[in-house]
Amino acid sequence: MLGVGSFVTYVDRVNLSIAGPEMMREFHLSAAQLGTSLLVGPMGVVVTSLGEQTGVAVGEVSPERISEVRAKNPASALRRFTVVPR
Repeated sequence: MLGVGSFVTYVDRVNLSIAGPEMMREFHLSAAQLGTSLLVGPMGVVVTSLGEQTGVAVGEVSPERISEVRAKNPASALRRFTVVPR
């Protein structure tokens, strides 16, 4: 399992190194903004962020909060598992 996780991380970094310059141009990002790490809660609010510094950030999103958000915004109930042409 550790090998699979390492492989996925490697592929992700390779993709970012290839797509990064284009993303920076298209979205007008600095190098620091492209590499910012953060945890976003279910309502889109930043729970914790490292900003431009190196380190470890720890945040928590409770299962109760996820249930509350899903009750207010039932997006998963609106999913279509098949796409049918009109």
